Amino acid sequence: MKNCSLIFLLSFVLAACDYRIVWIDGEYGAHWIHTPQNLSLARKVSPAVPLDRFNANIRVNARILAIGSNDKYIVAKQRNLGSDFDSISYFVIDKSKDNMHLNQDEITQGPLSELRFLEMKKELGLPEFTEKF
Repeated sequence: MKNCSLIFLLSFVLAACDYRIVWIDGEYGAHWIHTPQNLSLARKVSPAVPLDRFNANIRVNARILAIGSNDKYIVAKQRNLGSDFDSISYFVIDKSKDNMHLNQDEITQGPLSELRFLEMKKELGLPEFTEKF
């Protein structure tokens, strides 16, 4: 009986820790915990450790729909679930200004409207969305 309880507990813990990295660009990675709807963008807190949910600073919170990058920028498209409707927001990260000691609000530009994002895309040469989720 003890073995059955231990197996049940272990399977419950493993199921509760479902974690997937689905996109990587250097120090950055898009990952989800439990379900793909919880897809977030994070940066490693130290170059020496692997990217995982305990060693990362979130840059864009959950519900990422698309992501792209080039040498200078990372862009993300996010679905916002509102009480009356869904809306889309955009985020921009300047890699050269990012620092593992900065918080999300200190480095991530956004949420941006589509119009503002398209203006910035033209001005800064932002990358296309290359991964869609």
